[in-house]
Amino acid sequence: MVLGGDFRQILPVMPGSNRAGTVAASLNRSDLWPIMKVFHAKENVRVKRMATQDSACAATYEQWASDLDIGNG
Repeated sequence: MVLGGDFRQILPVMPGSNRAGTVAASLNRSDLWPIMKVFHAKENVRVKRMATQDSACAATYEQWASDLDIGNG
């Protein structure tokens, strides 16, 4: 099974629950979390593909994405 996303931003829907209940139900609080393997993206594949077609556009997009300074990199 492959899961994707930022676990700090994607929480389960818990109707009628409070904040503590929602956090307790999140994936990284699950009993399964310790046996999962986490992979981190090392390269921007969108920019890499774009560069083969239009290097100026790819450079502009890469700079824009870098300037957003969102997440851990």
